[in-house]
Amino acid sequence: MITALLIGLIVGFILAMPPGPIGVLSIKMGLNKKIRPAMYVAIGSGVADFIICFIAITAATAVVQALHSFLDCHPIYSILFQTILIIGFLAYGLYSLKSKSQSDKQIEDADIENKNNFVRHFKEKGPFLLGFGLAIANIANPTFLPSIGYVGIQVQKFGLFEVTTFNNFIYSIGFGIGNFVWLYTLSNIVFRLKSKFSDNLIIRVKQFAGITFISFGGILGWRLLFFTKWSEVLRLVITSI
Repeated sequence: MITALLIGLIVGFILAMPPGPIGVLSIKMGLNKKIRPAMYVAIGSGVADFIICFIAITAATAVVQALHSFLDCHPIYSILFQTILIIGFLAYGLYSLKSKSQSDKQIEDADIENKNNFVRHFKEKGPFLLGFGLAIANIANPTFLPSIGYVGIQVQKFGLFEVTTFNNFIYSIGFGIGNFVWLYTLSNIVFRLKSKFSDNLIIRVKQFAGITFISFGGILGWRLLFFTKWSEVLRLVITSI
């Protein structure tokens, strides 16, 4: 149980790093010394990500179990899907490393919650629900849920904790906590370094996220490359032709 919680925390922390709307909001709150509201935004986002993660990993586990025999006979589809997501992690990491600077004005213009009617409704209810609404809005990203589900399945395959509904639940709690820790840490870093704040701070945050995503994608790629029984895959491919 503790292992599932800690792994979920690490994964949630890593996947929260891309500086999207919630990350931008955390930076703005740090700049404006709104640390307490930033904490509530981070908590709201963490709660939403816990719910989303539990749904995603439960659905992904069910799908994998349902398609188990099919994937065993046609492993190329599973490998193709994994390869696409790994390339996505690496591509995003490289993109983040090359990110250009953003001025304070650009950060303010990136306040996406003001431009989204769905999120604006949550904003009027306070910072907790604003963070919750922004996190829920991420579902609109077609790669968001598949990425969470895929990473969860890969974590399960490492065999560090037993695959049960309860452990998936605990893993999802850790995922939400990891999301909270990153966002709240980000706003505090910006707050404490405000006097030294410059365009380079955001660049460094993006580059840190980029390096982390490249490393994460590299680990998944290494697992795919060296833990896949390629001779068996080749045999099944030739047999199916």
